[in-house]
Amino acid sequence: MSNDHPTRETDRFKSEDLFFSRTDPRGVIQAANSVFVHVSGYEWSALDGAPHKIVRHPDMPAGVFHLMWQEIAAGRPFGGYVKNLATDHTHYWVFAVVLPLDDGYLSMRLKPGSDIFAQINDLYAALLTEEQAGRTTPEQSGDLLLQKLREMGHPDYEAFMSTALAAEIATRGTGLQRRVDHGLQSMCELAEAVEKMHRYGDMVDTIFHSTALIPNNLSIQARSLEGANGPISVISNNHQLMAQSLGDILRRFRTAVEDGVSHTVMARFNAAVRVLTQEMTAQFRNNPPVAGLDCDAEARRLAALSTECQIRENASVSKVMGAAAVYRGMSTDMRRVMSGLEMSRVMCKIEQSKYAKNVDGLNEIVGRLHRAERQLSEVIDAIETSVGAIEDRTNRLMPGRAA
Repeated sequence: MSNDHPTRETDRFKSEDLFFSRTDPRGVIQAANSVFVHVSGYEWSALDGAPHKIVRHPDMPAGVFHLMWQEIAAGRPFGGYVKNLATDHTHYWVFAVVLPLDDGYLSMRLKPGSDIFAQINDLYAALLTEEQAGRTTPEQSGDLLLQKLREMGHPDYEAFMSTALAAEIATRGTGLQRRVDHGLQSMCELAEAVEKMHRYGDMVDTIFHSTALIPNNLSIQARSLEGANGPISVISNNHQLMAQSLGDILRRFRTAVEDGVSHTVMARFNAAVRVLTQEMTAQFRNNPPVAGLDCDAEARRLAALSTECQIRENASVSKVMGAAAVYRGMSTDMRRVMSGLEMSRVMCKIEQSKYAKNVDGLNEIVGRLHRAERQLSEVIDAIETSVGAIEDRTNRLMPGRAA
């Protein structure tokens, strides 16, 4: 990355390795496993009581750490890519998961290798260039990181870290020829199913705008064919009310989708952290002990974290179940609007049949209503199919509810 600090990658960090460290609230190291000691190249006596920045690589942009401390200080987990510096001046990349504890923080790390990781070098280099030129503060650099991630397709940092951690665990599992955790795989599928709702909302929005001018066009036809307060005017007013109703349903649908996506993002992240913590616990019990460290106490702490992740995972899935019920209710509301579109089309055809001339405008309106009706029906069918898939997956993920 930075040409001022070239380092080569260490060969001490293998894909099968996981390591962790625990710090106090200031970031001072209190505990670690033997893998961290080995990979960093330090003796445990040098790490114990040292600030965690002892392994910070100068290529790391300050904006990443600003964002990390902002999140964990607020009691929220953080996941991100970090380039670390070993004592022999080699480097090692990690995907780090930092979890707030009552008495500090715990960070678990795995070796990254996904397609997402391949984009990080250039991203961090760009952030570092701006910082070193004095054009951004750490806070501004963190904001720039969020902007760049949005441009990469990640709407916020939670979505990025959830997607990235799941991708890293999947890539690692493939490389080590391991079976994917069923719960995590199902959670990833659930996230994809909920994300589809965004697209359906866009499709309904397109249909909504395709009919937006119909009330005005009907009013024009009414003035031309029948004067004020005739049947076509009544159809125009009724359609205006339906359009407003559909707009309101669409706004509520989008809000519900955002809630559902947020819940699945965190459900997937907690599922991935659970998988990581379970393996970390097993490895820690089998790793060589670190002298002077109460390894049994640290193993119990890791096991408790795994249980907490499962609880948070279940809570998020439960919220997704609630969101699915909202989607289903709104699809029913959309069908009611679709019935209204059908009624407007039928009434227009009835009025059209009364006139021998000057009905080209009504012909066009009838055609547009028919297209909108058909398109809305197709989207509602797709929404209901997706809702069924979401309900099936959430039922299977919740304890005691699997078929």
